[in-house]
This record gives sequence, structure tokens and C-alpha cells, in this order.
Amino acid sequence: SADPSGRQSTDPAGRSSGRTSADPGGRASADIDDQGYSSDPGARGRRHGEAGGIRASTSAIKPPRAQSARRRGVSKHEPFAFLTRVSKKSIQARRLEDELTSRMEMEEQEYNRVFVAKPPPKTTTENLFEKMALDAKQKSAVNRRQSKEKLEEQQRPFRFWTKAKSQEEVAKRKQRSEIARIQEELKHYGVKEGRMKNIQQSAWAVTRTDFTEAEQEELRLLKAKKASAEKIKTSLSEMDQARFLVLEAEHDKKSNSEAYVAELLRALEEELGKQQHRFRSVPVPKHVRMDMSQKLEDEARLREFRKEERKNKLASSSSLPRRMKEHEKTHGAQTKKPGDELGEEYTFKPKIKGTIPDFKELHLSFKLELQDKKVGQQAQAARCKTKPVFLRTEWIRLDQLREHERQYRAIPVSKRVAQAKLQPLNLPAGATQWDVIDALAAQNMGGKSAESGITLSELLEFKITSPSQLDILTAIDRDIRKLRDTRWPYTPGGRIPVQPTPTDNKKSGTKSPKKTIAHTLRLEATRKQIKERDEAKKQREDEVKADKERRAKVWNMQERVRDKTRQLIKDREATQGKAADNIKALKKEFRDKDAFWKSQVEAKIETVKTRGLLMENITQQLRKQATDAFRKHLKDKGLESLADELEMAKILS
Repeated sequence: SADPSGRQSTDPAGRSSGRTSADPGGRASADIDDQGYSSDPGARGRRHGEAGGIRASTSAIKPPRAQSARRRGVSKHEPFAFLTRVSKKSIQARRLEDELTSRMEMEEQEYNRVFVAKPPPKTTTENLFEKMALDAKQKSAVNRRQSKEKLEEQQRPFRFWTKAKSQEEVAKRKQRSEIARIQEELKHYGVKEGRMKNIQQSAWAVTRTDFTEAEQEELRLLKAKKASAEKIKTSLSEMDQARFLVLEAEHDKKSNSEAYVAELLRALEEELGKQQHRFRSVPVPKHVRMDMSQKLEDEARLREFRKEERKNKLASSSSLPRRMKEHEKTHGAQTKKPGDELGEEYTFKPKIKGTIPDFKELHLSFKLELQDKKVGQQAQAARCKTKPVFLRTEWIRLDQLREHERQYRAIPVSKRVAQAKLQPLNLPAGATQWDVIDALAAQNMGGKSAESGITLSELLEFKITSPSQLDILTAIDRDIRKLRDTRWPYTPGGRIPVQPTPTDNKKSGTKSPKKTIAHTLRLEATRKQIKERDEAKKQREDEVKADKERRAKVWNMQERVRDKTRQLIKDREATQGKAADNIKALKKEFRDKDAFWKSQVEAKIETVKTRGLLMENITQQLRKQATDAFRKHLKDKGLESLADELEMAKILS
């Protein structure tokens, strides 16, 4: 029983009774936590209305009794109720709550972020526009100076002869390098020096220049004479030395001429092509010249020796089975009797026929019998009807198309066929493909002959369905209607597609599902969240806009930039105006100088035109001097009147 201090009581055996002490009100004070769980293990199966899961303890009144006499309490389970269970949120609600929480955290981070303004960049304090204008001015000056230098270089006298000479030297150098390369490549192919010299001599002989064969022979003799003179330590005469230098210069001139170099290059390239495409046989392999018979005999003997050696080795290492060894020990080794060995003559002797049939006669009789049967079968066989053979492979006969006349009459003419092609056929409105076929057949063969028809090109031109395609479609339709279905109950014609029965939409009682309260609340919460987010976003944009306006008022950068830009534009226009005036003045001065120079040139031209030739001027001067001398002589002789008449005649002429 419980003592007054509230501790647990124990039974006589020393075990705890499992009951708690009673409170002053007569109720058992069970250890129950805030969540409604009891520390007593037996408190779960008891009634809900009892304190601590047990009734009021009466152990203080009743005497203690034995443990075996005490009966255990029976636990009673409470019935399940929908009202008492803990409501569980749906997945969509949990996702919405998580998303709202994450968004609120992100917005809170954005709101709590401290804005730290960066220092203004250096470009805001620098005069960028003035710097750009100065750079542009310097660049323009550099461009003018470079253009002026380039123009002066172009105005210098140009020597075409020098340029052509340098180009010729470059071309000759390339040809010489190509000749050296080809000669080196020919050496790799095995061409000897003698062949190289022959090629050079042939190119030298083909080239025709002022250096004749007689001069070449003379040069050869002078070279031999000079070599012999050097041996005896003497020199050529001055005349021979001069002639040798002249002939050697002519030889060098011919060897460096374009004709000789081009001919030598052509001959070397031709020789290189021959060497590249020349047939070269593969060397004879060594095994062809070897004596293979002796080698094969040696290998065979070696093989037989190895086989014999292996046989002896295996025989020496082998032994009989256990039973055969015991039999050999008891009965001894078995030996063959002399009569048991096989003789050279065979015991079997086949029976030989006395007569031999005449195979030729049998073969002839069989052949005659076969011919008789063949003739009989041909007489009984039905004769096949001959049909005309059409050699035009693209010709499609009308009787072949007439088999599908019903289908052609159901197919209209394709819209892709141009009306200009259909007009010559005089077809009615709404014509079918059969009308086109009939018109084309009548146009080709008159429509009377059995061989009339259309060509394959006409079939493609007028977009007519080919008869082979119609045959395939007909066969498919026939199979669908006749063959059995591939599924149960495998009825014939079960492959025909069943047309669905149309339903009346007015009679169908389908209704859209009603919205639940949870769905309505979820929509309202989403709309509210979107509205709050839009309002917060608009508020932030307004704050940023107001901040920009405030900074613009404080700094007033836009007005300052505009004023500076206007001032620079005015300065540039004034500078351009001055430059334009200077250009106009220079143009006027140039026009005046040009007009003055032209007038002087025209005056000089007129003077030259009016002035006579030099000989005529000298003749006139001499005539004038003679006339003056003659007039003076007349005056000296007293014939003044005659001198005056001569003067008058000169003036009149």
C-alpha cells in the first residue's frame, strides 16, 4: 500500500505493486507528461476517464494480499474516430508552404542586405569628350601626312625597265632552282651523269641563237689550245685571248638565255615523268633459287626420326593394365600362330557373269522410247494463244487500263495538272482520270485499235494513278474482306475497320467536377501571395526610381554633359567654317593661277603659230640686209628716186 509520503508500496515478497500513492482527494497521481503520455506501462490499455489509467487506490483501507491472489486488469481499446485523429497536410499544401517559406527567406535576405556604394570611376572626372576630340584631331593629322607622303612617292618617275628586269631575274632564279631540284630527284631514281649530259646537249642543240656551230667549234679549239699552253707554262696571244673572251661571253649568253633554260627544264621534266612511270620488276625471291626438294627430304627424315623417338619414349614409359599384367604372369605372353597371319592372296572371289549386255543398243532403245513419249505429250498438250509483243517498254495498253475503269471514273483529275495541258483534250467540267485516259488514247491511236493506249510519260505528266498501284490497292481490299481476323474469334472478313457510332453530345450527362474548399482556399492563397509579391516589386521599383531622381538632382550630370556637348559642337562648327573658308580661298587662288597659266600658254601657242620656220626667218633677214645695202648703194650713186620706189615696193609687199 502507499505510504503517506506518496512512495510506492511493496508486497511481502519485496516486489513493487506497480501502484502510485493516492493524493489527498482520493485520486491516484500518475506521472503524466505534457503530451499525455504516462510513465506507467499499463496505463495505455485502461479507460480514458480514469486518472493515470487506474481507479482510486484503496490499498490504504484494505489489507495487503498475496501476489498470486491479485488479478490483472483487462485492457480495453478505444474505438477509432475521424474527429480525434491528427489531420495531415496534403503534399500540395506542404509544397506550397515550403515554397512560400523559401521565398520569404530570400526576400528577407534581400531586404537585410546592406547597400554599399562603389566609389565613382575615374572616367566620370576625366574630360572624355575633349580627349576623344584631341585623339581624332591627331589621327586626322597623321592620316593627312601619310596620304601626302604616299602621293609624293607615287609622283616620282617610275622605271618600268628596272621592274621588268628584276621580274626576269626572279623568274630565271626560280627556273634554275627547279632544274637543280629535278636533277637531284633524277639522281635518286638512278639516272647517271652521262644521261644528264645528253639531256643538256640535246637542249643546247635544239636552242637556236646567234652563237653558231662554227663559233662553238672555234671556242672548243681555243679551250684546248689554252689548256696545252698552260701545260707548257705559256699564254695565248692577245688576238686569241680577245677572241676567246668574246666567244666565252657568247657561250654564257646562250646558256643563260630563256629559250635554253625553258628547253632544258622541259626535257628534265619529261625525263622525270618517264622515270616515275617506268616499269620496275620486283627482284626474284630467294626461295625460287633454292633446292626445295632436298630441303623437303631433310624435313621428312627429321620428322620420321622425331616420331620414332617419341614412339620409343612412350613405349618405354607405358605399362599394361593390372588385369592384363596378372594374365601375362599366369598364362604367359600370347604369340600368334603361323597360320593366323594374313596372306597375300584374298579368300573372297566374286562371281563373274558369263554374258555382257549390249549397252549401246539399250541406250538407243531408251532414246527412241523417250522421243515417242515426247511427241505424244506434245500432241495432247493444249495450244497457247499467241499475243502481240509490244517493243515500246513505256506503252500502257487501253485494255490494261480498262480493267480499272470503275476506279478511274471515281478519281478526279489532279489539281497539280495545269489547265493549259487539259485544254487541247476538250474535257468537260469535273472530268475524271478515265476521261483523260480516253482522250489521250483517242489522240494516240484513234481509239479503234486494240493496241491503243497511253505512254508512261503521259501517265506521269497528267498525274494519272498507275494500274499497278490500283492492282495493289484492290488486292489489299480483297484480302481485308476475305481473310480471317488475326484475333479471336478469327471470323472471315474480320479485318474490315469498324466505323465508330457517333454519340450525341447533348444527351451526354458529363459535368465538370465541382471545386472543393481546399482547392478554393489554395487558389485564394496563391492569388494573395502573387498580389503581395507584385506590390512589393512595384514598391522597390518606385524606391529605385526615386533614388535615381534624387541622385540626378544632386549631381546634375546630364545637364553638364549636354552643355559641354553643345559647346564642343559650336567650337567644331566654327573650326569647320574657318577650314571651309580657307579651302574656298585656296580653290579661288588655284583657279586664278590656272586661268593665268592657260592664257600664257595660249599666247605662246599663237606666237608659235604666227612665227615662221627658222630657215624662213634667216632668209627674210638676209633679204632685208641685201635690200638695205642695195638701197644705200643707190643713194650713194645719186639714184634716190629709185631707192624710194624700192622702199615703197617693200612696204607694199
